[in-house]
Amino acid sequence: MTKEVEAQAQAIQELQAEVDQYDSWFKQVEEERDNYKAQAAQAAYWKQEAERARQANGVRVTDWSEAPALDSADLKGLAAFLEKQSQGAILFTPAAHRAWKRDNYRHVEVMQEALISLTKAAIEYRRLGANLGMLPDDWFREEWELTLASTDQYLSKHKLDAFSFDDKRYSRAPHLKLGDSTSPDQVGRVYFAMDVDGERFIVDHVGLKLYGL
Repeated sequence: MTKEVEAQAQAIQELQAEVDQYDSWFKQVEEERDNYKAQAAQAAYWKQEAERARQANGVRVTDWSEAPALDSADLKGLAAFLEKQSQGAILFTPAAHRAWKRDNYRHVEVMQEALISLTKAAIEYRRLGANLGMLPDDWFREEWELTLASTDQYLSKHKLDAFSFDDKRYSRAPHLKLGDSTSPDQVGRVYFAMDVDGERFIVDHVGLKLYGL
């Protein structure tokens, strides 16, 4: 009897240890659950605060379908819309307007889509504080499905890579490539400066390739 009582006592002790272990696990799970709930509540709070801040600053989510159609000889309407919606994160110089009017680029819808995508990229560029975290060519390709060449040796060699805007000099070597290996009148280009200090894109040419036509 003594041995049986001792064996039962040992079994009870082991079962109690298991119960204590389960209690510990349950408490841990409950704590994790409470932490998740707290994090979810905090995330919802900051989301609401961010929305209030956007509304207070007059920032709204743009319906890009509202963009006016790009006229085949006039950049003004679309450019004004993009400048306004981006709050100055993208700007178009007078030279860009002249180039579009002069160049007679055929694929107007392709250019419109490229300019809207470039504007979205400009807004994000400003949000990131001009710090992309990767090479610009990769960023444009991976994030915006745009083909960017950030340098152009021909432009640099022939001193066509710089322009003046607001009494400052900028490089327009970065450019979007809309078609290559085709007839000259179908090789679209958008040349622009990536202004780090102003956290904006300054577009100085919209139309055909600047050389080799």
